[in-house]
Amino acid sequence: MPFISILAIRPHDNADSLEIRVIRKWIPYRKQELCYLFVDTHGDAIEEIADLNNQSHFESLITLDSCYNVSDYLSDTTRSYMNVVPQTACIRLGLRTSFLQIDDNTTIPHYYYNFVNYDRLRPHISNHLLLTNYIGRMEKASPILNKAQNNLLKITLQDQSGNFIEATLWEQIAFSFNREAALRKPQPVIIAMISLKVTEYKGRHKYRPFIYHYNCILISYIITGTIQLGSTNATTIDINPDIEDLENINTRYYHSLT
Repeated sequence: MPFISILAIRPHDNADSLEIRVIRKWIPYRKQELCYLFVDTHGDAIEEIADLNNQSHFESLITLDSCYNVSDYLSDTTRSYMNVVPQTACIRLGLRTSFLQIDDNTTIPHYYYNFVNYDRLRPHISNHLLLTNYIGRMEKASPILNKAQNNLLKITLQDQSGNFIEATLWEQIAFSFNREAALRKPQPVIIAMISLKVTEYKGRHKYRPFIYHYNCILISYIITGTIQLGSTNATTIDINPDIEDLENINTRYYHSLT
């Protein structure tokens, strides 16, 4: 059976069959929607949207990280904001949408990343049409904090050019991050953050020195940038993500610390 590629899907097209892996699930803030992310054998991804009232139905059909043949869906235009992938189309799932589980297809990736470099973050500030993916070495991570009755956790990341940036994880995303496991891992610990908002600190610049200890060498850093990252309901945090280039990334970070 021929399958359509994700990149070939256009809004309001016919629902040609897809062969995909389901890699993520989330519920958007203040929306009656249940969202999934599909990835195909080409490594491209598309967002799927279902009515939250049908959550139990879809959760009975769909298991994360499993592969399916999907048909009888509707293709639609993407939202005007908070999209998780750079596509012009999304998929609307209905009660008649068919999910036929198939054997694991090893040619379909288990992940989808579309990282933005630090020097390209500024155009994303307060422009939330497309959420941002970012990767870096974990410099430090705070415990869960409570400010103004909001729970949060702050992670400082360093990119491969030496730039530091602070990411704030809010509420359930903060609690989902296994800080203790990350701190126990040998450096460098690589963190991939998915579906973030990019904002800019509006007050006075704060220079916050802190110390990072590695192999008995004390190194002092100062965060001077005003660009910040913040989680959304769609955010996921992956520690040492299973990507092809991870070994090379680790090697470059290791040599920068010695």
